[in-house]
Amino acid sequence: MGENDIRVLLELKKQYKKITATIVEPSPDMISTFKENVSKMGPLLDGVEFVWYTMTLEEYMEREHTVQQFHCIFLNGVIDYFKNLAESLKYLYKSVDKNGLIAIVNVSVNNVFSAMCEQYPNLMFDFEVVPTKNLIPILDDVGSRYTVSEMEAMVDITTCMQEDSEIGNLMLDIFTHVANFRETAPKDLVDDVIQFLSNPKLLLHKSNDKITIRNNRDIIFAHPPALRMYQR
Repeated sequence: MGENDIRVLLELKKQYKKITATIVEPSPDMISTFKENVSKMGPLLDGVEFVWYTMTLEEYMEREHTVQQFHCIFLNGVIDYFKNLAESLKYLYKSVDKNGLIAIVNVSVNNVFSAMCEQYPNLMFDFEVVPTKNLIPILDDVGSRYTVSEMEAMVDITTCMQEDSEIGNLMLDIFTHVANFRETAPKDLVDDVIQFLSNPKLLLHKSNDKITIRNNRDIIFAHPPALRMYQR
């Protein structure tokens, strides 16, 4: 947790000596892991002040009566969890400085989560992938200038085929959004999911000892002017 955010901060540090990083994350465990990763960076993050909020974006929106301005808002794989996508994005645009930007990392159509949600809608009932195409009308509506590109990525799922692999079982939990999936799900469903993960749509490479699948991301950079029309 926080590895990509830290990479962004290290890049920003090359231009700015002082940075305030506001972290909004509802999971105490993930906040704790994030803080551990920050501590490992030592002096590399000197000059970065962290402000931690253990809450959802919606809770943060209700808490902050005055909209705070940010130069950069980084949304890494979080828009799927917004209860109201349009209202959340509107709020975030109100929070962007006129010279700032919102960077959104979202799952692409060539991504394991997109494929899983399409194949197993009943299994992943508590999780719905928001396609990038659903963001475009909102960005257009608020008058944003934006670019969209797909970043190729891959994930090695070899350990998922190994029943006694702790890492493989954790990956199955992540892919299905079900805790202890291999132990709790019917065996025929587990076998079906494992077989599906190596289907031709996702498969990048398969050999006797390694299976790699697509896990691409869409990168959206959105800039003001935006949302000024909503300040009526």
